[in-house]
Amino acid sequence: MVNSYINTLSWGLIGFGIGGFGIGIGGASAYLIRYARHQLISLLIMAMAGLIISLIFFEIIPGSIQEGGLFLTGAGFTIGYLLARQIEKFFQRIVIITNSAQRDIFIQSGILLAFAVALHNFPSGISFGTSLLSTPELAKSLVVTMILHAIPEGMVLGLPFVLASLPPWTMLLTSVVVGFPTAIGTMLGYKFGMIIPGTLSVMLGIAVGTMLYITWFEILKPALKEGGQIRNLFGIFAGIIFGGVYALFL
Repeated sequence: MVNSYINTLSWGLIGFGIGGFGIGIGGASAYLIRYARHQLISLLIMAMAGLIISLIFFEIIPGSIQEGGLFLTGAGFTIGYLLARQIEKFFQRIVIITNSAQRDIFIQSGILLAFAVALHNFPSGISFGTSLLSTPELAKSLVVTMILHAIPEGMVLGLPFVLASLPPWTMLLTSVVVGFPTAIGTMLGYKFGMIIPGTLSVMLGIAVGTMLYITWFEILKPALKEGGQIRNLFGIFAGIIFGGVYALFL
């Protein structure tokens, strides 16, 4: 009994490392762009939006439909969209003490993205924990795959914090926070096996709804109003292509 709990906790810690390490690498790389020119930063923001869209349609939505079907995915999407809108309204009532309204928007986007990524990490942790019971010989390859998949998510998550001029330790703290759902999911999956598939599908749908809301209202819509349409479209399609290749081959 004691050994069982120790094994469960050990794999939970590994899941925590997986969830936070890849995110941390991606977030750290996002901080490198703080020295780039304004035009390049605008292009990278559009590429980030394209990357989010790609991850959603190539990875999260197919996984959600596979887990629980189209209806539960759609229900989760609706919940996530409405939840993101309510959270944004809540944020608008909070005065974030910065010297720029634009910085406030980036901070809000970063928090919402962290929430969505954390939701996505929980089912990933459950899948990893379950696979340890059914196919333990694949554990090492699954660890590498999950870390590689978390790197672009970290880039997406880190960019709003960079644009808000927040110190690097905020990204480190965020990586720790979003790693916890992976740890909890890994322990539950290892201890009990796959939880009701419908629950995972709804959670992934919520993540999709939240991410798409942020992508359109916080990133694409303001950028399209500012002009530079050719550059914006190039950045979006570059992000979609990169994310699609990344998801399909890794």
